[in-house]
Amino acid sequence: MNSPHSFLLRVAIPCPLRSSFDYWAPVDATPESCQPGVRVRVPFGRREMIGICLELPKSSNYDATKIKAAIAVLDDQPVLSQTMLDLLIWTSQYYVHPIGETIAEAMPTLLRQGRDSDALVQTHIDITDAGKNALQSGAIKRAKRQEEALNWLVEQGGSSTPSSLAAAGISATVRHTLNDKQYVSTREEKTDAWTYTPSEPGHTLNDEQQHAVDSICKSSGFHTFLCAGITGSGKTEVYYQAMEPVLARGQSVLLLVPEIALTPQTLSRLEARFHVPVVATHSGLTTRDRYHAWLRSFHDQAAIVVGTRSAVFMPCPRLGLIVVDESHDNAFKQASSLRYHARDIAIKRAHGLKIPIVLGTATPSLESLYNVERGLYQLLTLSKRAGKAKPPAIRCIEQNKVGLNPDVIKAIEECLENKQQALLFLNRRGYAPLFLCHHCGSVCHCDRCDVAMTYHREKQRLVCHHCDRKQAPPKQCPECQQANHIPYGLGTEQLEETCRELFPSASLCRIDRDTTRNRDELKTQLERIHTQDANILIGTQMLAKGHHFPALSLVVIVNADQGFFCSDFRAIERTGQLIMQVSGRCGRDNLPGTVLIQTALPDFPPLQQLIQEGYLPFAKQLLKEREEAHLPPSYAFVLIGAQAKSAQEAERGLHQLRDALRQDKGLSLSALGPMPAAHQKINDVHRFQLGLLTQSKSMRAHVLNRVCHLISQQNNQRVRYFLDVDAQALL
Repeated sequence: MNSPHSFLLRVAIPCPLRSSFDYWAPVDATPESCQPGVRVRVPFGRREMIGICLELPKSSNYDATKIKAAIAVLDDQPVLSQTMLDLLIWTSQYYVHPIGETIAEAMPTLLRQGRDSDALVQTHIDITDAGKNALQSGAIKRAKRQEEALNWLVEQGGSSTPSSLAAAGISATVRHTLNDKQYVSTREEKTDAWTYTPSEPGHTLNDEQQHAVDSICKSSGFHTFLCAGITGSGKTEVYYQAMEPVLARGQSVLLLVPEIALTPQTLSRLEARFHVPVVATHSGLTTRDRYHAWLRSFHDQAAIVVGTRSAVFMPCPRLGLIVVDESHDNAFKQASSLRYHARDIAIKRAHGLKIPIVLGTATPSLESLYNVERGLYQLLTLSKRAGKAKPPAIRCIEQNKVGLNPDVIKAIEECLENKQQALLFLNRRGYAPLFLCHHCGSVCHCDRCDVAMTYHREKQRLVCHHCDRKQAPPKQCPECQQANHIPYGLGTEQLEETCRELFPSASLCRIDRDTTRNRDELKTQLERIHTQDANILIGTQMLAKGHHFPALSLVVIVNADQGFFCSDFRAIERTGQLIMQVSGRCGRDNLPGTVLIQTALPDFPPLQQLIQEGYLPFAKQLLKEREEAHLPPSYAFVLIGAQAKSAQEAERGLHQLRDALRQDKGLSLSALGPMPAAHQKINDVHRFQLGLLTQSKSMRAHVLNRVCHLISQQNNQRVRYFLDVDAQALL
C-alpha cells in the first residue's frame, strides 16, 4: 500500500448501508490515538460525516489508491468502551440493521454532531431572592407553571439540576422564562466522581421479599432473575435493597422503566432513598439535557441511571446491576428503524459484563416464562401484597351495549359515599370510534388510511389516530346524501360525559393522550389524584402501570372484550396482562379493592382462568398452546414488512420472497402469509406482512441472510422492506 498514511481505520458511518468503510488514518494520528470507540470525521460522498472507529485492520479489500484519508480524530479517549462496542456490533447483527445506524442509536444527538466529550460541568438552577419574594407576594400567581417550578425548587432546598427539573415535568421554556425574570440563576461547577453514603434503612421485608433480595445479592457473575410479583407485592423495595450493596461497592445501577410518565416518580423516590447522584434520560428531555445526562454517566458521575428503552445504551463505566421494571411491557420494543428490544439488549449487556440483571413484573411475558422453564432465568415469586394489603376481588359484569351496567353505577356511588376513588378504564380515546350514517350505515373513513375516523366531540372533529388527519364532521352522508350521522361506540371522552351526568357532585379526572399533551398536564392530573381532588378517574393504559393511588378502591374495566379478539396471536396474552395491571391499581394500602370487568363473554375460558387462578396459570396455559401451534417463544420469529404505493407490488414482493425461501432446501421454516396488515393502508402507503418461523435462532439467522440477499436481488425501489426480529406484534 503506497500511501503517506501508515495505517487503516475501519469506520462505522450512520447511513443505511450495511457495511463499514475503510479510511487511511490522518497524517498526524497514531495507533494509540485511534483506539476502537473514538469518533472520526471522514469524507463520505460529497459530505463530511462523523463515524466511529471499529478497528485498525491490517489490510483492506478495497483498492489502496482509492481509499480516502480521514479528516480528524475527535476524541482523546473512546466514547464507546470495547464492551459497549461489542454489544452494538452484536445488536447490529442480531437485528440485521446497519452498524453505523445501530451505533448512532446509542449516542446522544450532540455527540453524533461532534460536541466535546471531555469537558463536563454540572449546571445548577438556584432560586433567587427575587424568586422567593415573587412566591411570597403572589406576584407570580397567574403564571401557574412558573409558580409550580419555583415551589418545586423550594422543596428541593432551593437548587436543582436541569435534568431533575425536566424529569419533574418542568419544561425548558419555563426555566428560561424564570431566568429572564431573574427569579432563578444558573451556575456551573466541575463535578467529581460520586461517592457512596449509606441510605436510610428500607422497609421490613416479608419472607418472599427477603429471599429475592438474598438471591440477587449473593449471586456472582451473570445471572438473570425474573422477579414475578403480583401488583403491590413490594417489587420496588426488592430492587432498592438489591441496589444497596452494589452502590456500597462503588458500582452503578441501571434502572429501565417502560414509559416517560413513570420517570418523575421513579427519580424522586431514588433521590429520596439514596444519597448518590441519580440521572434520568428519555426522549422527552431536550437534546442538551440528554447530552449532559450521557456525559455525567460517561464520566462516572451518576450512581444510578434511570430511563426508558434508549437508556440501555448509557455508558455506566462501573455498572454492577441492571433492573428492568415492568419487563413484560411492549414499550421496551422499538417499532421503527432499529427494532430492538431493550429487555433483551439489557440481558446481553449484563452477560458481557458478568453482572446480575433483574426483570421485574406482575405479568411476565411468555418469553420470560419459557426461559424459566429452560433454566435460563431464576424465578423469584412474590405472591403476597406488602404490608396488610390484600389482592382485589375480581368479578365479571354483563356488558351493556353502550355505557355502564347498573351494578357498576351502584358500585361507583358506594365508592363516592365512602370518600374513596374509582378508576374507569377504557383503552379507547375520543368520543366514539365510529361516526356513521344512521340511514345507510356508511362510516366516515380516512382518505389516506384504511381506518375509520374517531369522533372527538370537544373539538367537533373527526381524527385519524394513525396519520393524525383532522376534518369537520360531514353535514350530509356522501353515500345517500342524508343528514343523519351519529357517533357509535364508546370512547373516554363520552365516558367522562356519561359520568358527569350520572355523578354530578363528583370530581372527574380524565387521563389520555388528548388531555396530557405535555408533561406538565400529566403531572397536574396525577397530583389531583394523589391529593384526592379527583374521585373518579377515567383513563387509557397510561394509568395501567406503575402508579400507586392509595385511595383507589374500585376499578371498572369498561370494555374488556376489545383486546381478546384480533388477528395477532399475542392478543390474549397482552389483554390478560393489561387486565391484571389495571386491576393492581386498587386496594394497594389497607383499603379493600374491587375490580369489575364489563364483558359480553363472561364465560370465555382464558378470562375465567385469569380471574379464578391468577396470571401465572393463565400464562402457562397460553405457553402450552403456543408450543403446540409452533409459535413463539418456542419457535424463533421474524416479521418481514413490505410497504408500497401499490398494494399489488407490496404483496407480490413478499410472495416472491416466500416462494424463493421455500425452494431453498437448506432452510427449514414455516410461513404466515403474506397477508395484509390489520390496517392495510396508512398515510397512502399499502402494507403487507410475512411471518417466518424457525425451530432455532441459528436457523433464523440463516433465513435472514437469505432474505437480505433476495431483497437486494429484487432491486425494486418501489417497495420498501423492513425486518422485525422477535416481532412483538403483527402490523
